Amino acid sequence: MNRILTGILCLAFLNANAQEGIIDSIKKSSYTGMYQSGEMNEILYLPYFTTNKQNKKNFTISQINTESLQEENVINVELPESYELKTSTFNGAAYILHFYDNSKKEDVLITTELDGNIKGKAQLKGSSQVVLLGGNSPEGFIAIQINKRNGYKVSMFDMDIKPKWEKSFKPSSGNWDVVGINANIERIMVVRKESSSGNKYVFTTHAIQPEMGETVSESRLQSDEIAPYPTFFTTNEGISISGGVYYNGGMYNESNPDGVFMSMLAPDGGVEQIMKVPYSQVIEDLKNTVGDNLTKRNSGIAFTSGVFSHELQQYIMVGEIFEISKNERVGGTVTLKDIVLVSFDFELKYKGSRSIALKNKMINLKGDLSKTNKIDIGTWLSRSSITRFKYFYGHSANAIAYTNNPDGADKLCYKSTYVDSIDGPCFEITQMIKGNQNTFMFDADEPLKKPVFNYGVLPSAMNVETVTTFEYDGNLLFLRKITAPPLEDFMVDMELANQEHDPPMDEEPPAEEPQEPAEE
Repeated sequence: MNRILTGILCLAFLNANAQEGIIDSIKKSSYTGMYQSGEMNEILYLPYFTTNKQNKKNFTISQINTESLQEENVINVELPESYELKTSTFNGAAYILHFYDNSKKEDVLITTELDGNIKGKAQLKGSSQVVLLGGNSPEGFIAIQINKRNGYKVSMFDMDIKPKWEKSFKPSSGNWDVVGINANIERIMVVRKESSSGNKYVFTTHAIQPEMGETVSESRLQSDEIAPYPTFFTTNEGISISGGVYYNGGMYNESNPDGVFMSMLAPDGGVEQIMKVPYSQVIEDLKNTVGDNLTKRNSGIAFTSGVFSHELQQYIMVGEIFEISKNERVGGTVTLKDIVLVSFDFELKYKGSRSIALKNKMINLKGDLSKTNKIDIGTWLSRSSITRFKYFYGHSANAIAYTNNPDGADKLCYKSTYVDSIDGPCFEITQMIKGNQNTFMFDADEPLKKPVFNYGVLPSAMNVETVTTFEYDGNLLFLRKITAPPLEDFMVDMELANQEHDPPMDEEPPAEEPQEPAEE
């Protein structure tokens, strides 16, 4: 019988007054991880096939309150055993589920209301990957069907899974890789990597109006100075931010990038403000810690996120150093190393870089790596939450939360974003399972496909001083609430913090070679 148990436990090795929950009877082959939904990630749910043979309604959705970890709602429906859950979303009134029917060899969409009533069911044709967007519209949802390097179709469905509109988009020449999808109430943003021949790259954003699917804009991610190679897109206080690296002339090569960039994006998806620094300057600033690691051809920085702090008048970008050893069509290994923080001031000038030492972590990748490069692999590691930075803590990004495994077990740790000397505590996040998950499938043709995690961290904007962790073992899922350290612990003296970031007055950053912008 499926159940969720909550309680207050005093565990010295975890956290005083830590709330816990357990969900059992999960069929192992159906586990696809925990899901978050809602504008502030306030909805937490687990969809799965149950091992409970006494109930004919063999598919369950457990909706959990992110604050109390108590089960708010349980939906049970009967589905064919041949169904394999691929992904799902929640639109505020119903769940939208994407299955693959292994018997009929077809993709199926199902909508189910909160009382367990199946509202709609339909076959989904013609796609290699499907992204579902629930948003906050109880009248329907959006499905984006991505065809391997050959365009995508965006559709709005009602809850009976009848299309309200459908729009298809294909490249006039060359190939498109859809490398990012962001959505809000005003528009859907599709990020494309366009390639025609050689190592020339161009990234574009495609803004779509969700009411009728009309194209709002198509913008090239490019400035007069550089051709950005973005590795992340995020939103901070309603402003879209991108960051990553760049290569002179928009031409990728296997050597190190020519520089690092961070930019604010205009509403149409184009570059509005851009900050940049030569890669050689980042290496120079980190020469006493990890700079040597960045000189290797097989190394890079997987930039993951960025914020701006009004308190310190700084833009901050975070990433993790990695090294990759390819075995081409078989797979390869990735070594995750230290976290790197790169800062710019509000005048868009480079402030400096610093690192946070972590224990090296080895990741095994299975799949064909011959179709991709190290920057794309780093981007996938970041997007998939395999890299160890988890989130910025506090409205002014006072601290960063990250995982580390100094003694073999992963822990959630906190450290000041600005001052090396301010450390926070670490908390165990794996107590029931043995060992760490370190093998993942990689598919260059589906760069948006995320791996399934047996454990992880689920922050919520509803309460920034708590975080939910989960771990899955056998047919059991364990949930725990961790109380983060007080934000006051990471308050810093602005003058001291700025001194740590300001480069020495007698050193000038190396001159940057002139470059040609990417060709139209």
